[in-house]
This record gives sequence, C-alpha cells and structure tokens, in this order.
Amino acid sequence: MNTLWQARTLTPLLALAAMTLAGCGSKSAEKSESTEKSASSEKTTAEQGKTGVVANPTTTAQNATDNGLDTSYLLADFYMGAVVHPGRVLKSPAFSNPILGDIFTEAQKNMGFDPRDIDRVLVAGDPVGKRFAAVISFSKPIDSTLILSKMLEAGHEKITHNGADYYRNARPRNPSVYFPNNKTVVLALDADLQQMMGKPSTTSELITKLKGLDPGQDISATFIMSGLPSEVLDQVKRNPIPQPFTPLGEVPDLVTAVTIGAKLIDALELKIVLNTRSERDGSRLQQIVGPTVDLGKGLANQQLEQLPPGVSQIAKPILDSITSKAHGADVHVTLKAEAAGATGMLTAMLLPAVQQARAAARHSVQRNRFKQIGLALHNYHETHSHFPAGGKAMLSWRVHILPMLDQRNLYEQFKLDEPWDSEHNIKLVDKMPEIYTSENNPGGGKTTVLAPVTADSIFGGDQPVRFRDITDGSSNTVLAVLVKAKHAVPWTRPADLTVDAADPAAALEPGLRGFLALFSDGSTRSLGVDLEPATFLNLFNKSDGNAVGDLD
Repeated sequence: MNTLWQARTLTPLLALAAMTLAGCGSKSAEKSESTEKSASSEKTTAEQGKTGVVANPTTTAQNATDNGLDTSYLLADFYMGAVVHPGRVLKSPAFSNPILGDIFTEAQKNMGFDPRDIDRVLVAGDPVGKRFAAVISFSKPIDSTLILSKMLEAGHEKITHNGADYYRNARPRNPSVYFPNNKTVVLALDADLQQMMGKPSTTSELITKLKGLDPGQDISATFIMSGLPSEVLDQVKRNPIPQPFTPLGEVPDLVTAVTIGAKLIDALELKIVLNTRSERDGSRLQQIVGPTVDLGKGLANQQLEQLPPGVSQIAKPILDSITSKAHGADVHVTLKAEAAGATGMLTAMLLPAVQQARAAARHSVQRNRFKQIGLALHNYHETHSHFPAGGKAMLSWRVHILPMLDQRNLYEQFKLDEPWDSEHNIKLVDKMPEIYTSENNPGGGKTTVLAPVTADSIFGGDQPVRFRDITDGSSNTVLAVLVKAKHAVPWTRPADLTVDAADPAAALEPGLRGFLALFSDGSTRSLGVDLEPATFLNLFNKSDGNAVGDLD
C-alpha cells in the first residue's frame, strides 16, 4: 500500500509531522494538566469485552470525554490512530514562511486540492498488519474526478457496494477510495473499505481514546499496546538493550497506551502521555523514564557541540525544556519551545519536506512527459500498424513520432532519406522538443530519454515491432527509461541504451521512488532500485517468456 502514502502524496503533511518533533502544545498547560488528573481518577469498564481490543479501565477513563470526532468509519481491530488539523495550522501566521509555497503548489498539482483546505485527517490502522485507513475532511467541496486521477494513477474500477459507489484501486495492495459526500474522502484497502462504508460505529479502546483527545490540539496520536500481536511484543522484549538503557526493557510490560498531543501555533509544546494500569506502575515507569530522559538530554547536548552555533543555540533551550513527571497512573513527558526557537527549528526541519516537494514536482513532470510519449507511440502504431524501427534506421524513433506530439512542422523539416548527421539534418539537433528534456539533461540537443536495447527489446532489431510481437504483455514490457547524463545521445540519432546484462540498471537515472519507466501499454511506473538484474532484463525483453507481472 503506497500510492496515497507515498511522499509525493503526503507532502503537505510532512511539515506537520516534522513539527511534532520540534515541539507543540497548549498555552493553558495548567488547565490541561488539571483536567487530565481529574479524568484519570475516574473509572469505567463499560467498553470492556465489546471488541477484540479490550478497553483498559484507567486509559478509558482518562478519555471519557467526547470531542465530537467522527470515528464511525473505524474498525474495531485498529489500535493506532492519529488526528491532524492541517488547515488551521497552515493558514496561521506561523506558517507564512515562503519555503512552504513549493509544498502547497506541488500538492495542488499532485493531489488535486490545496492542503490548506483540509479541515481534518483521521488516520487509523494496524501497522503490523500493514493496514491503514484515512478519513480526510475538507472545509470546501472537492473535485472527486480530479482527486481520483491523482490518487489512483494506475487506474480504478467503479464498484457498487451495499448501494454506494466507491473506486477500487487497480493495484490491490494500494488503497481504494470512497466519497461519502463532496467534502470527505475515505481511503483504505479494499476489504477494509467495504466494511468502513457501512459505518460500523463500533467501540474499542482506540476509539474511546480518540474521542477523548483535545480538539484544540493540532496533531494528536494514540497507540494501544494491547492491540499488538503477542509475538511482536515478545520479540520487542527479547531484543537486547544496551547499557545504560537496559531498564527500558520493563516498559512494554508497564505501558498500556501512548498518546501524543501537539499544538503548533505560536509557541510549541509536545506532550507524551504514557498510560499504565495503576499508580504503582506509574511510579515505577517514572523511575525508568526520568533518568532515561536526563541521560538522553546529556548525550544530545554532547552532539549539539558538534553542530554550527546557530543550530545549537536554537536546539539547546528546546532540549533543556524536556521533562518527565508521574501523574497518578500516567507519566507525562513534555517539551516546550518559545516562538522564536520554534520558528528556527521549524525552518530547518521543513527543508527536507521542501526538497521532497521539488523532487515530487520533477517526478510528476517527467511522468507526464512519458505518458505523452507513450500515447504518441500508440498513435504511431495505430497509423502504421507497428512501432518505429530501431536498429539501422536513419533517424531515431523520437523523430518519427513528432507528428503525434503536435510537432509536425519540425518533423517536415527533416530529410527522412538522409541520416541524422547529414549536412541538412544535423542542423535540427538543437531544435529538440521540450518533451525529450529531463532534470539531468546535459543540453546541446542531447536527451536522456532512451529505449532499452537488447536482442529482444522493442527497439532492439532492424524490423519494426507490432503489439502482437510483445508476447510477454504490453504491461510487462518497457518502452523507454531515463538514463544518467553521461549516457545521453543526440535526440535525432538512432541510438539508445545498450543494456549491460550483468548490471541492467547501471545506466538508469534514479528518481523519487526508483527508476521511472514507460511501459508498452502507455503506463508509467517506478522500478525499484533493489530489483534483481534478471527482473530488469525480463522487463526490457518483449517475448522471452518471463513476464514479470505486478511490481507493487
């Protein structure tokens, strides 16, 4: 499951996730602390036994209030949840930093909506089982058709389930999409989404805690320890912990739930609440957490000495503010940052998100160029009943599809009966269309958009290839790739990438999620950098009998 959750799609939320590390919180800490202390003294067992994840009396009572959060789509076996309010944060003065402009612009292009229009994101799931669901609520109506085209770029099928329509992802391990109204998007794996569409309105310890979260917090997350499979907990306990952190080995037996709360506007504050079953357990937990926090601060301060003075001046007061304290059966760990320090830290932490946004923009542009090239090659085949010839052609296939790329005027300037480097044709090298450029393009009329050439590839022989010759399947056979700048060729030259059988990916240019490739069916996909050499060769060959199939 990766399409929505990939960095490109989650780019507008990366900044928010980063903020939780820098600090966040409430200006009314005393009031919040008082409320929590009062709530933790209440007891209720009404929810026990109703779901697969049985509510713990202490942690359920702590969140007995109802913040009005709609959890009706959530399933009973989810044990991790988070709530984010992007809109109110991103519209605040604290987030008027110019470097965020790239994130908003690219989010609009890549997702079909402005992240500032997101009122709330509720994410929940089972991380061990790799099951996640998201309910995204917007402050204004959305264009579902546009969002579908961005989220389900591999294709989708409209399905009617219990009288309601949703969109099944063509890639079964990626989320499907449901629009219950024009301001809400629900995403989950197909089987989970069908259950969620019925709004099961179940109860569980997770749901109780989510409903008890402070609605004024900009980011909140909670994790129910009892939801973890026993074998995972056993594995955690068996893992050796180095000195001087060995007391942390007791923590899994003491903690029943973890809740993180953050406010990001103005001064920032982060609060982590560790729930236990009793005040005795809470006291023991603080005996472990307190010294561990102090030790960690000491080690971190040593690291700060290695950083530039400007960074350490920002980070040290924030680091020194970290405290831990027992509150009945719970332990609270807090971190605070004044507005000035928070802004500096914010800027530093946003830089990776901005870089990711720019990489996503480049990936999106190149993907769209590949799709246009794929469509042009299909139209060429439709007209001539075969793809352009490779091998000993006078001019590159890139020249022959120019009329299908709205470049007929340029195409008609070529003398098709002369080689690419004839006295006439060589003058046209500098007129390379933008569609054959790329981020790493070396210039001088050279392109890095090449076809992989093997004895069995589409452009590998002297005779033009037809669709019926691609017996491995058009969705399993690569037409074109991006190569590193040193392998670029003049775009008109009938030369492409001669594949090294020992290391087929050596010449490919890595991108956002791997090596971008155009397939014979017109789709674009990123090939993982960790694919075996034989897999690359099978993808480049059209009829070797080794169809690769689903790469997700």
